[in-house]
Parts: sequence; C-alpha cells; structure tokens
Amino acid sequence: MNKKRTNLLLGIAVIIIWGGAGYRVLSALGDQEELPVAAPSMVKSPADDFAAVTDTVQLRANYRDPFGLTPVAMKTDTQTYMKTIRGTTPVPHAQADMGFVKYAGYIANPVSKRTLSMLLINGKTMMLNEGESAEGIKVLKNMRDSVKVAYRGRVRFIVKSS
Repeated sequence: MNKKRTNLLLGIAVIIIWGGAGYRVLSALGDQEELPVAAPSMVKSPADDFAAVTDTVQLRANYRDPFGLTPVAMKTDTQTYMKTIRGTTPVPHAQADMGFVKYAGYIANPVSKRTLSMLLINGKTMMLNEGESAEGIKVLKNMRDSVKVAYRGRVRFIVKSS
C-alpha cells in the first residue's frame, strides 16, 4: 500500500513539473509584439583620408642589405688560435680487497617480512639489515643467494659460501 502511495505522489510531481515547463515554453512562443529599439543618436563625420600626417618615427638604416645586392666585406683572420690541452691522466681507483668478507646466509623474519644477512667480516659474524653497515661494509641488497655490499665506494656482489 505504501509503494502505491509513493508512486502516485511521484507521478503527480512529474505531471506538475512537466506542466510548468510546458507552460513556460508555450508562453515564450506566444504572439507578442517586439519592443521598439532606439536608433543611434550620434552621426559620425566622414574621415579625412587625404590629410597630411606628420611622421613621428625616424628609421634607422644601419642593417645589412636583405636582398644581397651589395657584397659583404669579409674580414680575414690572420692569427691562428690553438687551444692548449693539459695532459692529465686519470687517477686509478684504489682496489678494495673484499676477501675478508664472506656471506654466510640469511634469516627471514615472517612477522616483519625482513631478512637479516649474516656476514663473516674478519672472522666475526655480523647480522645486518639492508642499509646497515659494520666495519665499513654496507649491505645494499639481500638477494638470498647473494648479497650486494659497498666497501670504500666500491659495490660488489658476494655469493653465499658453502
């Protein structure tokens, strides 16, 4: 019963809204006389096109001929210039011996989803997360079968030792 009443009220509302819209359209299309429009009151005088107008600009003709009728004088350079180049040799990087570092394995934490890398540095076992460093060795990435470490600016992969 409640649904019928709601449908009836909505139907009446639709009829009222469409009726109002139709009334406005039909009243706008009705035969109404147009309002008179006032004519412009100012009359323009014809422009005097033949009057002499004084120039206020002076032209500067200090540019080259755009059509190339006059040849351009070429200046010859009698001096030769040589660049001096210093003979520098690149400094070789000091080789960092990474033989004292061995990768022993990893420990995975199931709660925090992080892995600890176990490294043997000078005979000591160090457990490091990614980004941590000990004794100048910084762990960059743990890839479970190998670890990426940086030592004195040199990046290297160390494979798991058996």
